[in-house]
Amino acid sequence: MTVLARVPETLRRQNDVLYILDQRALPHSEEELALTTIEEVRDAIIHLAVRGAPAIGIAAAYGMLLGLKELPLNVLQDVLQSRGHYLVAARPTAVNLSWSISRLLAVAKASAEQELIENLYKEAKSIHEEDRQARRKIGEHGKSLLRDGMNILTHCNAGSLAVSELGTALATIYCAKESGINVHVYVDETRPLLQGAR
Repeated sequence: MTVLARVPETLRRQNDVLYILDQRALPHSEEELALTTIEEVRDAIIHLAVRGAPAIGIAAAYGMLLGLKELPLNVLQDVLQSRGHYLVAARPTAVNLSWSISRLLAVAKASAEQELIENLYKEAKSIHEEDRQARRKIGEHGKSLLRDGMNILTHCNAGSLAVSELGTALATIYCAKESGINVHVYVDETRPLLQGAR
């Protein structure tokens, strides 16, 4: 098994369920939450079950879509606006949260009623995939700066738990390790949930 294959998966969407790794339970246990309502997604954001700006943005994008298929098409625009305000209020300072909501609302506004839900799912998936690609680019570029035996200090939630995959600073370290570059990593404490230590 490769180093990259062992990186924890923070969140995923399957059918009309958003699964997130509950970061409050780490490191003692790995618990996955199955979220089926926007209220559950908001609660996960407020109570720090999902952490890290990119991960919060992706969770919000998928959260906006939960249960939409059950609603009449003619109310979707109003429902989406309401849901957007509801989720942004959960963590007003989270830039990726409001950014992903704005992207979905722009797609909704530009979509014909019959294509609305399909277009929203595509956009949420694009937000997720774009984050994966960005993390890989960080890792590939960053590993060129590392040499065997270096000591590296990470600060804050720099791993895969904060994003879609690989992490930010840790993406560089994972990609370096995959290429045979061995480094020592000092992980300092971050609050409120000591996530840097996890």
